[in-house]
Amino acid sequence: MTTRVFSPVARYRAAIAELPATTSVADSPDGAIVVVDGAGSWWQEALRADDSGAVGVLVSAPGPAPTNALDRLAGIPIVLERKLFRADVAGDALAAPVGDPAAVVAECHAPRQALAAALRDALAWARLFARAPLALRTAEFSGARGVALLAAGDAASVSLVVGASAGAPPAGRLRVTTLGETRAELEADDRDVRFAVTDASSRRVSPTRFERPERLALRRLVAALDARETPSDLADYTRDSALAEAILHSPASSSAAAFTS
Repeated sequence: MTTRVFSPVARYRAAIAELPATTSVADSPDGAIVVVDGAGSWWQEALRADDSGAVGVLVSAPGPAPTNALDRLAGIPIVLERKLFRADVAGDALAAPVGDPAAVVAECHAPRQALAAALRDALAWARLFARAPLALRTAEFSGARGVALLAAGDAASVSLVVGASAGAPPAGRLRVTTLGETRAELEADDRDVRFAVTDASSRRVSPTRFERPERLALRRLVAALDARETPSDLADYTRDSALAEAILHSPASSSAAAFTS
């Protein structure tokens, strides 16, 4: 039996066709997965889908959302297709034998209009590499660029450099690196997400993932529904968004402002 999918988002119709054993096209939200375009008020669309009888919601490239609105979505099976954060590569990173890093360094560059979304995804990778939730210690942001220091519990410290760059890919470019006996490295842009681990004996590069993001997101939600599980996407996104907003709204100190003027 296939899971029915209702998708007003055109590019997801191809993903449905690529998964004929598990998905089929639905003509209404009732009893189906509903795909929502993340460019608008996607949280409202997700609530409407739930009210219409959807069994789950898939959000394509979600934009910023109010925290109180996200709280109202709790309990709904939701998968988020994030542009620079791939769940399959995240699985590779979690399975890699890198131990507990002493520190994590994250770099995030994107066109100004995409900077907030890129920063959310950079924080997602930093959180995953640190193996612990992140807490903001200090941040300065001014003139579309900034720095931040975060803590990952009692484990690693996380340093972040973020800046607007007109020459960056449309969705941005990320580089995240762990510091320790074993080094994990991630690079992400619009075209690819690359992960590698280096230690004293070798450098191991994770295989390139060719599955389209739409197909991956749809397959993940179908699997979660079959297992009667609620994906952690929404909770993770909420935490990453709150940190990103705190960093982007951190004023520069007077000394930093004098130095950069």
